[in-house]
Amino acid sequence: MVSVPKGSLDQGRHSGLMHAGARAVIQAGGSEPTPENLMRVWCIVDEVPDGNWGVEPAPMRLRDLAMRFGVAPGQERWDELRFDQR
Repeated sequence: MVSVPKGSLDQGRHSGLMHAGARAVIQAGGSEPTPENLMRVWCIVDEVPDGNWGVEPAPMRLRDLAMRFGVAPGQERWDELRFDQR
C-alpha cells in the first residue's frame, strides 16, 4: 500500500508506481519478477486528499510539497505535477 497526495499522479505515473512496487515486493522476497510471481502482489495506491498529507507537525498541500522539492507555481515543472485538480 502506497499513499500519495491526491492529484499528484497521472494515469501513466500511477501505473508505473504500481508496476515498480510489485517488482520491488517480489525481489525483496527473493523471487524473480515473472508474470506468475507478479500476479501474487496486490498494489493499492491511496490518494490522500489535499491538506491531509502531514509532514512534520503540520498538514501540507500539494503546492507546499511541490515547493519543498523546488517546484513553484508558475514554473513549467509545476504544470507537470498538477495532473488532477478537480
